[in-house]
Amino acid sequence: MEKRFPLKNGTQVLIRPAEKNDAAAFARHLRQAGGETNFLSFGAEDCPYTEESALALVERSKTDERMIFLLAYVGDVLAGELFISTAPRKRFQHVGELAISVLKDYWDLGIATLLMREALAIADDVIGFDSIHLDVDADNLTAQKLYRNFGFHEYARYARATLYDGGYHDLVYMSRYRSKEDIQ
Repeated sequence: MEKRFPLKNGTQVLIRPAEKNDAAAFARHLRQAGGETNFLSFGAEDCPYTEESALALVERSKTDERMIFLLAYVGDVLAGELFISTAPRKRFQHVGELAISVLKDYWDLGIATLLMREALAIADDVIGFDSIHLDVDADNLTAQKLYRNFGFHEYARYARATLYDGGYHDLVYMSRYRSKEDIQ
């Protein structure tokens, strides 16, 4: 599955599943994204992925039928990424955990919306997750609006969950269920 879409600035984005040769670009992308915003769970200095661990993630995404790992390229630049994974334990395999990032130079062009649309279509139509969960910085109102547009709702807050810029910040936990009847 490889798809091209026009962006708001007139350029095009290519959205496709991650491949082995994307590992280095993915690790660089996350380091850069972590240095551009406080809204990720890590900064540039403590990026959770090296090229080797990124390669392991890509390889796992190729064999794990319940994992979605999409990349968004604008030209040769890995501008955005999204993955949905599930816990390896059987009791949690109906639940997906979503993570997404877009480089600052590509904010407000529609990349996050396109990644969400493509990934959630796979999550709904191919995998059939009962629910998908994520956490988002309480100050990141743009991301919260995006998630609400895709049917996510807030179900909890974690006060003082993160520490940056000399202060504590809350996390908002959001979830999306396959049908509204699933929400109790």
